[in-house]
Amino acid sequence: MLLHLMKTLFTLLFISCSTLCFAQRLTYKDLYFGLTHPITKTESQLVAKGFTYASTIDLDSTQHNKNRMYIKNGEDINYLSFAVMTFKNEIYGCTITTLKLEESNKLIEEIKTLGFKLKGSETYGKNLYTQYIKGQLEIEIQVGPTEIGYTMYNISLRDIAKTKEVYN
Repeated sequence: MLLHLMKTLFTLLFISCSTLCFAQRLTYKDLYFGLTHPITKTESQLVAKGFTYASTIDLDSTQHNKNRMYIKNGEDINYLSFAVMTFKNEIYGCTITTLKLEESNKLIEEIKTLGFKLKGSETYGKNLYTQYIKGQLEIEIQVGPTEIGYTMYNISLRDIAKTKEVYN
């Protein structure tokens, strides 16, 4: 009886931990949701995953191009952020930033599985940029050092047509 109770308790604990760990992870689905839904819905989804609003940054002098950031675990190696890029309040891209190579690798594998094809890569300064493309969607992965000795992985999903409107 005690052994059965312990097995049941262990199973419930394992399921709970697995569910919580999976719910914490950000995936391509989160990027795509952020790109295709209003910020209010994206924010609700992020808050449910434990993120908090951090800031809105103007990306240019017109104050029309903005980056709205949400963070989780801001003080340690488990740092994770999600940014929504808007131009005149229209979403054109989303970015996940992590300091964990394994999280970056999981996202990259997911992207390849979904049929994104390698477009190319280049280095700029100390950063490596790799682009993948599928239809009107582009994934850009930026890998580079932080000022405090970590490696940062940025995975961005952008709508190509909307991005051209912003930067042309």
